[in-house]
Amino acid sequence: MTQQTDRNLLFGILALQMNFVTRDDLLKAMTAWLTRKRDSLATVMVEQGSLSVANEHLVIQVVDAQLALKNSDIRESLTSSIRMTDLAAALNALDDEEIKDSLADFSCDSDLGFDKTSTANRAVLDNRFVVVRPHASGGLGDVSVALDRELNREVALKRVRQQIANNPEACARFRMEAEVTGGLEHPGIVPVYSMGATEEGHPFYAMRFIRGETLHHAIRRYHAGADNDAAAGNLALRDLLRRFIDVGDAVSYAHSRGVLHRDLKPANIMLGSFGETLVVDWGLARVHGQTVETSDLKSVERPLQLSSGSASPETQHGRIMGTLQYMSPEQAEGNTSAVGPATDVYSLGTILYEILTGNPPLEKIMGGDGQIDVPKMLYKIQQGSIRPAKIVSPSVSVALSAICEKATALRVQDRYASVSELTKDIERWMADEPISIVHESGLQRAMRWARKHQTLAVSISAVLTATAIGLSIFGAIVSAKNGELNRLNASLDIANEDLQQSNEREHSARLDAETSELKARDQSWLAFSTFSSVLNDIEDGMKNVPGSGEVRRNLLKTALKKLDKVAA
Repeated sequence: MTQQTDRNLLFGILALQMNFVTRDDLLKAMTAWLTRKRDSLATVMVEQGSLSVANEHLVIQVVDAQLALKNSDIRESLTSSIRMTDLAAALNALDDEEIKDSLADFSCDSDLGFDKTSTANRAVLDNRFVVVRPHASGGLGDVSVALDRELNREVALKRVRQQIANNPEACARFRMEAEVTGGLEHPGIVPVYSMGATEEGHPFYAMRFIRGETLHHAIRRYHAGADNDAAAGNLALRDLLRRFIDVGDAVSYAHSRGVLHRDLKPANIMLGSFGETLVVDWGLARVHGQTVETSDLKSVERPLQLSSGSASPETQHGRIMGTLQYMSPEQAEGNTSAVGPATDVYSLGTILYEILTGNPPLEKIMGGDGQIDVPKMLYKIQQGSIRPAKIVSPSVSVALSAICEKATALRVQDRYASVSELTKDIERWMADEPISIVHESGLQRAMRWARKHQTLAVSISAVLTATAIGLSIFGAIVSAKNGELNRLNASLDIANEDLQQSNEREHSARLDAETSELKARDQSWLAFSTFSSVLNDIEDGMKNVPGSGEVRRNLLKTALKKLDKVAA
């Protein structure tokens, strides 16, 4: 692995010597490469946009040619190349064992003119701080790692940059930065240990040296690996959001003391190795001397008051201050009267946007000279041309995207009223609670309740499932029985219909028989009546005939026999 590290170091140094990248580009790429050594440093540089693909191929050819001249001895090529730069100490400060091993044959201290066994020749400030190595550069000052001889510890020593050391306004702002940083005593703001001046009268201050990385690098690392493992990606996102809340707490505290940061961005947020989150670089801070209500509890500390010697330089109306990609519309307009807590809310919204999507809400607009086209960028900022995070990255939740839109609203009055309101909505989302700016449907509330009461929800689901299965089985049985019953009812209906028809036929036959019988009886009765009438007439006609008695009796006997037959 050391040989690979040697080759990557050689590539970076040669790219710098060929003026394809700047010193800061190289250190930035090296810092990012430490977290992804499976890739080449060239790949990282191309991804960061500091090196073109064409120049990458050229540097690779030079590396190969250099190794050919040195008989493939990478270590010798690296040593001879690094002596031509001032990078040895800066690379050693990256605190990576493989890089230190690659630099083992090269004395970083001798490169800086230091004696490895003594600090006598090193820069000593206030007879207390001994400069050890350079660390980073900012807009106002250069940061070095120094030894605090009183407490025997490493500190970060910030000195005003040599190029602006004789500028009264720059020095005044530098002193103000030191006093603001030191006056804001909060776990999320780097503590200042001491402030002084060099022999030339240039200001410096010592503060805690933070071992870790910037939020910018953490975001890059998260998005580089978020697609590999969904579970790990979710945990990494929540960790970044917790860091974001810590930043919000620090900024909210500053607001309560009457201080605006005005340059919040991922590069100005340091993440320690043990959960520390610190807001740094207060060089553009504005101290207006008035507390700002940031929560339900009023601040118990008085507004921050600067000494007369470090009074906040007045910002002229129309002067643009801040970092373009994280700058609020009112800053882009140079409208100092509109700059307030909502300005920092906007910048925090852009940081949240970058956490969620991997990029700031506004991309850089480059001019023909290869530099940022500032007028176009300022115009774009003032137009509020920000695409919703949900559209840029569909995996972003609707709630978090809405929080971004609220925080980065074009108009000040449309943003969150305070930083604490913004962070509370993030906390609500992390706790799976509804956020303040999105109305939830009944289904969403039900799903949220189920997520928060998983054991009960699972139990209820099991009961409902069992009940549904039981009802399904019961329904199937009932359905089968109903089918059978319907078939029986149909058969019964047919039988009833047949019986009814049989009864009707029987009734009709009986009725016909009775009718026939009645008719026969009627006929018999008529014959009987007629015969009786005839007998009566004969009886009446013969009763006066002498000697007719015997005849009459015989006739009556015969008539009675006939009548008996008719009656039968």
